[in-house]
Amino acid sequence: MAKAILVFLSLIILTNCSDSTSSNRSHYDLPTEFRLWPGSAWVYESVYEIQDTTVFDTLYISKQFNDYYGYSWEPDDHWYLVNNFEGILLVHGRVRFNNPPDTSFYRKPYIWAFFNEDTGSVDFSKYKDYRISEDKIHIGIENDMSIFGNYYDGFVQSNIDTTSEDRVELNVLITKSGFYQWTQFFLDGRVLRRMTMKNTIFSPPPEPPKNKSYFPKSSFREELILKSLNPLPSLKTFQ
Repeated sequence: MAKAILVFLSLIILTNCSDSTSSNRSHYDLPTEFRLWPGSAWVYESVYEIQDTTVFDTLYISKQFNDYYGYSWEPDDHWYLVNNFEGILLVHGRVRFNNPPDTSFYRKPYIWAFFNEDTGSVDFSKYKDYRISEDKIHIGIENDMSIFGNYYDGFVQSNIDTTSEDRVELNVLITKSGFYQWTQFFLDGRVLRRMTMKNTIFSPPPEPPKNKSYFPKSSFREELILKSLNPLPSLKTFQ
């Protein structure tokens, strides 16, 4: 009898502890835009399944340049010029620290992420003023994901490219904390790479040179400012 009472009391204590831990967790709803906080940085672990290698990368957000924020994995080399607009994350151009440095803007901004779409396939005809690299994009939702001790709801943006030789799909998990995870895999199911957020830091990233001449007064031009500009990579080529 005494043993049964002890077991019963232990179950009560464990239940209370579990409830207490759960109640201390915050819950974050679906994001409405990408978190462009100057000075923010995210550390990611990239696991390449086929090569069986793991590397770490850091994504930085810089202060505003006119109407844009700097976004870069290689802040000493270049910054992409991005902003949020009506529920989408746009990239408008790029600053490259060549000798001399130069700035380019694209005729149409690229869409990197959607925060305004219902679940299902994205209707590209609504976005004729923008460029989209993928053949198809599907939006899903995951709820109550346990991330860093809290609960998050997030969008799962599936970018599908059927025209490339490899035929790949990239699932991007987006929460209020930012891009939480990229999973890139071949359409036959083999995983190519999984990139997962491991930490968020707020130490200021390296700032680009403060020379206003790098940023033209006109946001858009009929021709690209930088003649040698390569096409901007889409989400599936982020590194």
